[in-house]
This record gives sequence, C-alpha cells and structure tokens, in this order.
Amino acid sequence: MTNLALEIQNAANTALIDRFMNSQESLRPKLLYNDTHTGNTVLAELEHELQYCDSFWFSVAFVTKSGMIDLKNALAELEKRNIKGRILTTDYLTFNEPDALRELMKFGNLEVRVYTAEDFHTKGYMFTRGDSRTFIVGSSNMTQNALKANKEWNLKVTSMEQGELIGDVEAEFLHMWEQAEILTEEWISEEYEPLYRERKKQRKAKVQRLKSYTLKPNFMQIEATKSLTRLREAKQRRALLISATGTGKTYLSAFDVRNFAPKKMLFLVHREQILKQAMESFKDVLGHELDAGLLSGTHHDYDADYCFQQCKRCQKRVLCADMSHSILIT
Repeated sequence: MTNLALEIQNAANTALIDRFMNSQESLRPKLLYNDTHTGNTVLAELEHELQYCDSFWFSVAFVTKSGMIDLKNALAELEKRNIKGRILTTDYLTFNEPDALRELMKFGNLEVRVYTAEDFHTKGYMFTRGDSRTFIVGSSNMTQNALKANKEWNLKVTSMEQGELIGDVEAEFLHMWEQAEILTEEWISEEYEPLYRERKKQRKAKVQRLKSYTLKPNFMQIEATKSLTRLREAKQRRALLISATGTGKTYLSAFDVRNFAPKKMLFLVHREQILKQAMESFKDVLGHELDAGLLSGTHHDYDADYCFQQCKRCQKRVLCADMSHSILIT
C-alpha cells in the first residue's frame, strides 16, 4: 500500500470511526457548505481542487452566467495550462441560461455535452491528481447562489483511482456522457433558446403568492403614491419622502414601482440583510415570479430586471426606477 493510500485510509478513520485519530485533514471526507461569516464556501473548495488537478469533470443540471462569472478565472487559468475538463449538463426544465452555455464553449480545453435522454438533476464534481480522485457531490449546481450563498450540503471524498466508489461514479458519468450530445451553437440557438425564452415567459406568468393579493397600502402609502403620481405628471424627476420608522417606506417603494411599471429598476441600500428583506417586500407586492436579483459582495445578478444593490457608501436607502426618477427614503 502506498503512502498516499495509507493517508487516505487514516483520514477515513478520523472522519468515520474516531474523530480524535490523527490524519491529514485535506484527505478526510468532509461536509461542504456555504458560511458567509467565515468565508467558507463550496466555490472556494472547487477553486482549490481546480488549482491542483490534472484533469476534471463536472456533471451539473444547472449552469447560469452568475456561476460562470465565479468560475471563469479558474477555468481560464486551466486553459492556459492545458488542463482538460469535461462538463455534462442538460436541457432539463430549460433552466440553463443560453449565454452561460455559450461561455462554456469558449474554453478550448473543455468538452461540453448536453444530456437530453431523461430528467437529469445531478450535481457532482470530480478531480484527478496522479493516482488519487476527489469527488464532491451534493446539492450545488453551477450557479452563484449555490456556490457561495445558499444553504447547500455537499460531501467531499478523496479516494485512490482503484476505489470502488470512485469507479462506480466514473462509470455512471461515462454512461451518461456517451448518451449526451455535443453542445453546439446551432443546438443552443435553434433548439434550446426558443424554448428557454418561452418557458421564461411562462414562469413570470405563474400565480402569485397569496400575500400579493391581500397586501394593501396603508394611509401614508396611498397619499405618498398619489403625490408621486402628480409629480410625474408634472414632469418632475426626483421626489423626497420623509416618514417615521416602521410606517412602511419599503412597501411604499414597491407600490410606487407597481404603479409606474418600469422595465428596469435599481434599489440601493447600505446593508445586505436589509437588501434581501427589501427584495422580498417587492415580491410581496409585485409577485413571487418577479425577475429580481441581488448585487452585493456575494451576489452578482446583473441580468435581473429589478436589481437590489448593496452600496457601502450609501447611508440611506435609495430607489431609482428606470433611472429616470429617484425617491430618497430616510
């Protein structure tokens, strides 16, 4: 038995038999999850494995542009070093963003295939390094939220090449890989993208959650939205609202946006926690299927129609609908 095999065996003993046994920590089976307080994320683990691997493959149901933004630098570095990789994804639920698939095709060291034979919902990442294999499997797709922010559970296992578990995983991946079709621009633009755009419209048209039907503006919000309407009719581009804490300024913003119906909107706030609460308040008013996204240290949803951005310089909340008027909320 090689030294590496003994180290993996000792690491498994620590993780599965006795936590007090000494072993190499990096080789132990490990639960991976996102902890924004400590900076430990699934993304960080993937980047570490990509940095030292000889080759890799991913089998992921969902890929988004935000996920590509986070992995782009690591993949570009692998391309420079001519480290080969395979990525298997799917057309399941037409969730994958066409432009994210196009981003994958730009890397000369990547082979990309699409599995369309049946429902495909896998989330697995394999890395080879000499005689060893590291496999990460769980709930994280190649999306920014899944890799950095969501509550995700993934298990990391390191094995020798001849290990039974790794052999079974490799065999299943290769079986699906052989059934999948090569990703091409023709497939994206002619087959997938039209269906993706149609399904995106359908998702936006889904029934709103009950609160959207029952939530009604209070007296302050009614009077303020009337005033804002009059200001717009007078061709004014800015408005200032001063209201006490707890009177519903964020909901007022959402009611005003619902009345104005801008195509694009930017909401600025100084704390990320308030940012998320504000986005949920807007969904209460405008519907759960609102095309909304976060812009912060951990989120980069640039393609959303309604963006909620953390601005550290901003000590107050600012609403700027369609960039043609603003409401300063103190």
